[in-house]
Amino acid sequence: MLGPLAVLCALLFPGGGAGLKLEQTPVVVGRLGTSATLLCTVDSSVYYIHWYFHKKFAAPKRLLYLDMSSSSVQRDTSVKAHKVNAKKGKDSYSCNLLVQKLEKSDEGVYYCAAWEEHWSYWYNKVLGPGTILRVTDKSANEDTSPKPTVFLPSISEIKIHKAGTYLCLLEDFFPEIIKVDWKEKNDQTVLQSQQGNTMKTKDTYMKFSWLTVTGASMDKEHKCIVNHESDRGGINQEILFPSINEGMYIQIGI
Repeated sequence: MLGPLAVLCALLFPGGGAGLKLEQTPVVVGRLGTSATLLCTVDSSVYYIHWYFHKKFAAPKRLLYLDMSSSSVQRDTSVKAHKVNAKKGKDSYSCNLLVQKLEKSDEGVYYCAAWEEHWSYWYNKVLGPGTILRVTDKSANEDTSPKPTVFLPSISEIKIHKAGTYLCLLEDFFPEIIKVDWKEKNDQTVLQSQQGNTMKTKDTYMKFSWLTVTGASMDKEHKCIVNHESDRGGINQEILFPSINEGMYIQIGI
């Protein structure tokens, strides 16, 4: 079994530049009392896939490992069979961890891992990036998408600094994993923007992002693009901002 120090190092440096690569879903949300399935895929054949659980302020621990040839599961001594199980996917390159009868204490990060064999008979354990599991009592029909509020540049900022800052405030979303990009309306180039920390507010989260625009770009419309798990049909939410110069005329009533 991998020692605690080795596990910690692997968690800090997942993949470690090794040839073997493991991929995991970034976040999974499960309802209290139900089950959650966490997927791990590898890019080459391996003998075993291990699963580790890491909870904040606690030492990481191994849950089990799956024999990819026989599909047999070996759980660590403290792990109960009715709580976690693992199954091989349809091919030999994927594995599913099933966490059952979900409780809030099951929240944390789940890492899959496999040994990479080198020609010199030296083995390196490679970890995936991890899946964050969040457990909620919200109903499946409840809207947990980010709710945007937009703020336009002030007239004084535009006049004094010859620039303008758009601000997009996103509230009441769950889970906390979110990605915010900015682009010009008719351009696919991602612009350099600033991101605030994602903050917890009761049982949901909030985040703000802002973009400062100067020069000729002040005549162009911009959009804030929000990528979140709750996106309907996998379509990102886009919030359109008027051009800064147009917005200034609107504010002063011209």
